[in-house]
This record gives sequence, structure tokens and C-alpha cells, in this order.
Amino acid sequence: MGEVSHEEWTVQGMTCGGCAATVERVVGELPGIVALSADANNDSLRLSFYPETFDRGRVRSRIEDAGFDVVGDG
Repeated sequence: MGEVSHEEWTVQGMTCGGCAATVERVVGELPGIVALSADANNDSLRLSFYPETFDRGRVRSRIEDAGFDVVGDG
């Protein structure tokens, strides 16, 4: 694999640690994800990923399908 990229996304609707764990679980199952950390207190999701296998649209869909909102482009 190549170089790892890092981004922070705003994810609204997480109200507790369980919500953050759900976001981490649904995103962590996807190819290309190296590490992630969701924080309900800050409405944030930090992602580390391999750009060549990372599918931004699929990550966004997984988060939204779980009942949360991604703000901006993700």
C-alpha cells in the first residue's frame, strides 16, 4: 500500500459513546481504512486511510445509513 492520508469529518447526530462506536464499526469495515476515531462530544470522525482504496461516497453512505449526518464533503 501507499502513503496514508488523514482527514477529519463532521458527523452530526452522535449523542453518546454508543453512537460513536456505531460510526466506527460501520466505517471500520470498509476497505482502505487504516484507523478511525469518532467523538460524539465534538461531532467529529478522524480517518486515516489509503487513498487508492478509499471510497468517500461509500463511507458517507454507511454513516448516513446508520442514522447520522455528514456535514460538507466529508
